[in-house]
Amino acid sequence: MKPKNRGYVSRKEAWLAYVLVIVACVVGVVAWLW
Repeated sequence: MKPKNRGYVSRKEAWLAYVLVIVACVVGVVAWLW
């Protein structure tokens, strides 16, 4: 991976991290309610 293409990779990683955060929040709420 070249540093010039880092913007695309970081954006893709940011989207993945965003999804993981949502999943973690949902799991945390469900675990807290149960």
